[in-house]
Amino acid sequence: MKIDTNSFYKVPTGLYELWLNKEISTLAYMIYPLFLKRSQITKFMDEKGNKYFIYSQEEISKTLGKKRKQTIIDAINELEKFELIKTKKINGKATMYYLNQFQKWNRTSFKNERGTSFKNETLI
Repeated sequence: MKIDTNSFYKVPTGLYELWLNKEISTLAYMIYPLFLKRSQITKFMDEKGNKYFIYSQEEISKTLGKKRKQTIIDAINELEKFELIKTKKINGKATMYYLNQFQKWNRTSFKNERGTSFKNETLI
């Protein structure tokens, strides 16, 4: 397999630090770039004009090779806990995902459970 060294997934520095410190699972860390990529190509807008995307748990499972639905749900909940995404169920069917777009990490709004703030780094 030939590796394209000019193609990258973006990961926020704060998310990388959470993963390094084992405060977020590897699966959550792997899902975020997929969500970021999907959010960049979506054309969906909600009634308030906010951009959202849909990414089924089955599709995430297939992409990342994870079988258990609960494992995917837990990882998505981690991303939501750290306010990287927001979710909204659509009448018990699909889930709408909103990617929080921050220009800079805010020391007061992005803290881990121990209260440790992360450096202000560009998210995207």
